[in-house]
Amino acid sequence: MKKSKRIFRVLLAMLLVFIMVMAGCGKKADSKGSTAPSSGSSTTGSSSSQSSGDSKDSNAPALHKTPISEMSFEGAVYGGTLRVGNRFSGVNNIGFPFTMATNSCWEQINACPAIETLARYNDKGELEPWLAEKWEIDPEKLTMTIKIRSGVKFHDGTDFDAEALVWNLEQSTVYGRNELDAVKEYEIVDDTTVVLHLSQWDSAIEENVLYTCGWIVSPTAVKKNGMDWACANPVGTGPFVFEKWERDVGVYYNRNENYWREGQPYLDRVEMCIYSDVTALSAALETGKIDVVIPADASVAKAWAKRGGITETGPTSSMTIHSIIFPSNNPDLPFYDVRVRKAMAHAIDTQAIAELMSEQGGDYHAITQMALPGSMSWDDTIKGYEYNPEKAKQLLKEAGYENGFTIPQYVIASNNLLKQCADIVAAYLADVGIKVENQNNDMALIAEMTAGTGKQLDGIVWFCTTVGNNCTSAYAKTFTEGANTYATITAKPDDMVKAIKDAKAARTPEEIADACKRMVRSNYENVMIIPVAVQYNGQCINNYVHNFSFVRHDPNDWYPESVWMDKH
Repeated sequence: MKKSKRIFRVLLAMLLVFIMVMAGCGKKADSKGSTAPSSGSSTTGSSSSQSSGDSKDSNAPALHKTPISEMSFEGAVYGGTLRVGNRFSGVNNIGFPFTMATNSCWEQINACPAIETLARYNDKGELEPWLAEKWEIDPEKLTMTIKIRSGVKFHDGTDFDAEALVWNLEQSTVYGRNELDAVKEYEIVDDTTVVLHLSQWDSAIEENVLYTCGWIVSPTAVKKNGMDWACANPVGTGPFVFEKWERDVGVYYNRNENYWREGQPYLDRVEMCIYSDVTALSAALETGKIDVVIPADASVAKAWAKRGGITETGPTSSMTIHSIIFPSNNPDLPFYDVRVRKAMAHAIDTQAIAELMSEQGGDYHAITQMALPGSMSWDDTIKGYEYNPEKAKQLLKEAGYENGFTIPQYVIASNNLLKQCADIVAAYLADVGIKVENQNNDMALIAEMTAGTGKQLDGIVWFCTTVGNNCTSAYAKTFTEGANTYATITAKPDDMVKAIKDAKAARTPEEIADACKRMVRSNYENVMIIPVAVQYNGQCINNYVHNFSFVRHDPNDWYPESVWMDKH
C-alpha cells in the first residue's frame, strides 16, 4: 500500500486539480410571480411490473434526497429561468435517442426537457405510467399491450399515436440495439393501442420497452430532416421546446405552451449551462448565475453547504459504475489471455483510485464487482482482486509476458476526470511492466471503436455504465453477440451466455436474482471488465428552487415539468 501511496503523490504533483465542469451561461431572469395551481395534473394507469426485491444495501450510506412522492406544489408560481450548471462536455447527441451513448447519461440528461419516456420510476424503483397510460404483459401468450395517452403532440405539432410509438421502438433495432430482440411483431390495434408479440419470453421486456428504449421523438421531424439534424435538434413531447445548442457552452429550451399535462410546466425557460472549470462553476452558483449544479463535486457541495445552500447526495436504486474495459475477444492481443486480465486487476489499486476521485471532487466508492451493492445482482461471496503487484507480475510471467508489453489507452479528451484516472492506471500498470500510451480522443471516435463501427479497438477504454437492481439489460448489451454496446470487443464465456439467457427466460424474482448473480460472477472470474468505483450523484440547489428531482432512481432522470422557483 505504501508503494500505491507513493504513486499517487507523484501523480498528484503532476495533475491539475480535478475538473469536470464547463463554460458558463448568462445572467438571471426574474420570476413572473403569478400563482400556479396547488398541484400538478395527476396521472393514472396500471403497471404490471413485478417487485424484484429490495435493492438497498443495509451497509450503504443513507439516501439524502427528497422523494418524488414528497414534491410540493403549494404556493407554486409560474415563470423564471432555471439555469442548470453541469459538466457535460463532449456531448454529441441530444435528440436522437436510438444512438445516444448507452454507457453515459450525459446525453439523456441534456435531452430531458424535450424528450420523455413511456414510463418513469417511482421512489421504490417501480415503473409508473407517463406517455404510456397503462400496459399489460401476458407471459403465457407472449404479448405486451400498451395503451398510450390520447391528445399528446410532438413539438412540431404532429400526433404521438400508435404509429409513432411503433416507429420509435423499431428504430432501436434498426440502429443495432438488442434490448427489443424478443419482439417479433408490432400490431397496431387503434390510434392509442399497440400489441407487441414476442418470439420468446424476456423478463426485462417491460423496462426495455417503457424506459430503456422508450425515449420518444417525432418520426416526422426525423424523416424530414435526417439523423444528423435530429442529433442536434430534439423534437419530443416534453415540457420544454428546444431553442438552440451551443456546443460545450449550453443547451437552451423554452416553455411548451401546448404541453399535455395541464398546468405544467411552471418555468418559462431551462438552460443547461456547461462549465469547464470547477472554480468558475462554484463562483457561478454563489453569485446566482446558475441555480443548481448537477452532478455536484464534493468541493462545490461542501462550499455550498457552508453558505446554507441545499446539497443532496447518496445512493439510488440505479447508479453509474466506472470501470476499465478492453478487447478480451481478440486472439491477437494480450487481453485474450485471462491471466493477463487478472494481472491487470491485481495491478490496479481501485480503493486508492476511488479515494482520490472523491478527494478531488465527487462521491465515489470502490467496488469489487459489476453490480449495485445491496441489489438482487450483488454476490456477497465476491471479495474482489486485492492490490498485489507481485501477483500481477507472476501472472504476466505465466502468460508469457515476463517483459511486459505496450498498449494504448483511449481517453475522452474533454473528460478531465477520466484523463486523470487514465494517468493513474498507466502508472500502476507500468509498475508491473505494462507500458501504457495514453491517447486523447473524441467521444464519438471511442464509441465507434467499442461498437465495432470504426477503428478496431486495441487497448484500454474507461467504461461507464448504469446498473440497477436487475443487471440483465446492462450485461446483455455488453456480452450478447450482435449487441452494439461493447459486445463486439468482449469475450463471451459459456457461463455468461447461459446466465443472460436464463435471466431473460426467468419468471420469478428468485430466478432472475440467481441468473444475475451468475452473470456478475462470470465477469469477475473471467475479468472482461475491471470495476473501479460506483458514483453517488449529488446536486447543489438554491433554496428558492423547488422539486428539482435529479437522479432519484436512474442517472438519466430529472423531471423539469415539476420544477418551480420562488421570486428572487
